[in-house]
Amino acid sequence: MRKSLVIGVLAVVAAGAAAVVFAPVYVQRRAIGEAAERGITLSIEHTRLAASGIQFEGVGATSARTPNAKVTNAEIDASWDGSHVTMNGGEVTLDGVIAPPALAALEKPVPTNAPGTVHVQNTHVVWSHFAGDAQIEIANLVGDVSLAPHLGDAYDLQGMASLKSGAIAVGPFLTHVSRDLGGEHFRTQLDPTDPNANVFAFDRSGDTTRFEWTVKARRPSQLGLPLDAVGIGAVPGDPVLDFHVVDSVTRPASGVGVASGLVSLATQPITVPQLPTPVAVTAELTWKGDPASDMPVSGGKAKAGPFEAAITGTVRRPVHGVAVDLSLTSNPVPCSQFASDPLAIAKQMAGGDLGSALVGALGSSGAMKTAITGSVTVSGKVVFDSGNPAASRVSFSPSNSCGMSVSFGSPR
Repeated sequence: MRKSLVIGVLAVVAAGAAAVVFAPVYVQRRAIGEAAERGITLSIEHTRLAASGIQFEGVGATSARTPNAKVTNAEIDASWDGSHVTMNGGEVTLDGVIAPPALAALEKPVPTNAPGTVHVQNTHVVWSHFAGDAQIEIANLVGDVSLAPHLGDAYDLQGMASLKSGAIAVGPFLTHVSRDLGGEHFRTQLDPTDPNANVFAFDRSGDTTRFEWTVKARRPSQLGLPLDAVGIGAVPGDPVLDFHVVDSVTRPASGVGVASGLVSLATQPITVPQLPTPVAVTAELTWKGDPASDMPVSGGKAKAGPFEAAITGTVRRPVHGVAVDLSLTSNPVPCSQFASDPLAIAKQMAGGDLGSALVGALGSSGAMKTAITGSVTVSGKVVFDSGNPAASRVSFSPSNSCGMSVSFGSPR
């Protein structure tokens, strides 16, 4: 997330502090004037002079170039020479996507007498409608923002982030955001007990964005995500799983973009009532193509015990979103793998003690032979659209032609 407005405020405050002045009013006017030169409307409720430097209270900032971003109720402390600047508290609010041209317009060189870094502590960030109705809120933001001219508006910050979108609400999770000469970086730790067990990571460099989600040896119930809200619900058996998603998209200013990605899943054995033994589940697929179009998946395959299936469908990557439509149908598996004792089934079907005893006697003598016939297949569907998460669904349904053959012959 770009913070040019915040950085502009900190830069002009630092410049005002470095100009060793004699009265709070002059300092305040100097800061407001410096901000105006950068296209920022700055307001300051109180300015205090102390032995250590200058204190600005009730600082607010807006800009006509980015009307959907503002700073309110911040406190900024600066040393007399501007070498130490701290922003305490305050709230940064953003609404909607901030267009790159508007951000570029704010990126005038910072004053040469600005400090190398500014410390931020206990700041609150609310970003509404950054993608559809989604809102990100970051509490207790702390870290450093660089004002060094050769680094641009670099920052390294972390806080507790929450996400809301429709019926979905997740968090708070420890989140780290940074920007350097290589681009912008976002990392969220969804598991408070292990920094590497369940991690979202997002990077942007130039025209390319890259998303990665890694889950290591965690159960679905431990993911910290509302699976019911996206149509998945409780996963049978709540198995321990490994999960990995990578998604990379390049959207040039002109021409066709390029997207690619992969998904892989592996679980420990799951107990399925219809199967005699627990089965492990694996799945994988990849995609590549124009992110604005439906990209067919390739190499899609899934396996669960005796069932194997090819995964077909499409992935689409509209700006600020993802849409997935996948289907699978397994190979037919003989029904005999699910019922290994046809005579016991025949005894149950006979009903009553007398009928069961008669069928048992015929079977034991060899006068009646029974066999399980037919096969079972499993079909599945996965639909997800980040623009309408409530309409997402994950479903799997078996179909079978199972039956029993009975033949009579001479007893042994």
